[in-house]
Amino acid sequence: MTASRQPAPGGQALTTVTEAILANAARLGDKDAVVFGDGALCYRDLGVAIERWGAYLADKVEKQNIVLIFLPQGAEAIVAFFGAMAIGAVPSFMPLPNSKQDPERYWAAHRALLELVTPKVVISTANHAPRLADACRGLDTTIIPIGDVDLALMSESAGSIATRRPQTDDIALLQHSSGTTGLKKGVALTHTAIALQIEAYAAALGATENDSVASWLPLYHDMGLIACTVMPLMLGQTILLLDPFEWVSEPRSLFRTITDHSATWVWLPNFAFDHLRRAVEVDGGHYDLSSVKAFINCSEPCKAATFDRFAQAFASIGVRPEQLQVCYAMAETVFAISQTPSSAPATRLRVVGKRLAEHVVEPDPAGDVELLSCGTLVSGSSVRIQVDGSRPGDADAGRDVGEIIVSAPFLFAGYYRRPEITETVLEAGRYRTRDLGFVHEGELYVLGRKDDLLISNGRNFFAHEIEQIANQVEGIKAGRGVALGIFNPDVGSEEVYLVQEVSDLDSGSARALRRAVRQRVEDALALALRDVVLVQPGWLVKTTSGKISREANHAKLAEHLESRRRTRDRS
Repeated sequence: MTASRQPAPGGQALTTVTEAILANAARLGDKDAVVFGDGALCYRDLGVAIERWGAYLADKVEKQNIVLIFLPQGAEAIVAFFGAMAIGAVPSFMPLPNSKQDPERYWAAHRALLELVTPKVVISTANHAPRLADACRGLDTTIIPIGDVDLALMSESAGSIATRRPQTDDIALLQHSSGTTGLKKGVALTHTAIALQIEAYAAALGATENDSVASWLPLYHDMGLIACTVMPLMLGQTILLLDPFEWVSEPRSLFRTITDHSATWVWLPNFAFDHLRRAVEVDGGHYDLSSVKAFINCSEPCKAATFDRFAQAFASIGVRPEQLQVCYAMAETVFAISQTPSSAPATRLRVVGKRLAEHVVEPDPAGDVELLSCGTLVSGSSVRIQVDGSRPGDADAGRDVGEIIVSAPFLFAGYYRRPEITETVLEAGRYRTRDLGFVHEGELYVLGRKDDLLISNGRNFFAHEIEQIANQVEGIKAGRGVALGIFNPDVGSEEVYLVQEVSDLDSGSARALRRAVRQRVEDALALALRDVVLVQPGWLVKTTSGKISREANHAKLAEHLESRRRTRDRS
């Protein structure tokens, strides 16, 4: 099954990312480019700061050298990033360690990354600079504490960097994958790919320079970087930037920002909709969300029930069904492949859950699984659904689930210094996403990662569908559970477990909750869970972007089950 969207006519001549931003700086002057906390950076000052950062770095890096930025979220990080890009270097935002991470695991993972990438420059805060210098020992890397940079001294030489400007086919930036274990992959994106993606996606949204984007998303995440930083600055919009840690502890800060600045675009992962609903109380009309053109759900499987709860909770402060939209995006395509059409609610499709478990799409108005469309394809892109065992032209392919294969003019150039991984997913202008989905009536539906597919007794199950069904049980909180398969050699197949965080329960309540979850999953999917493992809040391991890490939790569950078995054997 294939679907495509041809490019719109009349595209503008391609430019580099920094040329577009510096042109906006000259054209827009005093207009706010970045608003952060109590301060703001206008476009004119943004352009000056980018030029000065470029001049400062000019004698420290060559074109296409890597510059890693370990800085807190803010305007300072943004201008350093684009300053490096302006002279043809390749910047990448990196996460700082936080209190919820194991510091030794963090530094071990980043030492391995530093050895692979061998950055020419690392820009960081003074307190993290010594540990970064230790991690870069033996590498030809200059560590620059941000406090040591006096950009005012660069005012006279800023104009001398014109000869260092990047070319459109140069690598513009690296977008590193989020994760908790393993070596992160650096997605290499050219200026051309970024410019083509921004042109296509802005057209799909109907975005203009009069828009503004409110975002707490980390700059090292593709949503935070492309949708909420690179795109708005290339379009001449205003970024209303929040600190991610502030948002987690005080979610209402996003609503305050939208209200105070009449923000028009907000991108959120699915879990954030539920987090806002649980944490923000609507009182006395202090918030007004009516200015928002779309709250766009992205980066993980998007749920209709999540939208329903969000709309019901915040209808009184301006949330309307047509504001709740979906896009399908990934760093390997710069950002979006598909998007809910503007001013329309996301399309819903009910299907039979047991047939979906067999990788067959059977629409049924009374179906027990409700899916959200990820919208129509953006201009220039196409997808092919590769169904296992299918042949081109199979008449039934549109009813089958398969791997989503993407073709687009804005594909990534490969994983930086990882050719062995690149060649497994990128071939002849096509990217194998390892996401499973299907196309129905011209819209794309994404079901989850192929790697997250659970195979139990010869049947296929989507982990996120099991989790969504469990979320319907009273006492279960969405976003705090994960379905995992553990191979049992005695039965020769994976057995499916649901690990669920819950607050303290007495033994009777815990048994009742386990029983209710098992029954609900069995009724919907004819799947008998091996066990429902109830754990304390904070037990589940999450990635740096806030998503539950299946890999890390799989290992943790296996260790937990083995410990439980040893304890049982001793008793």
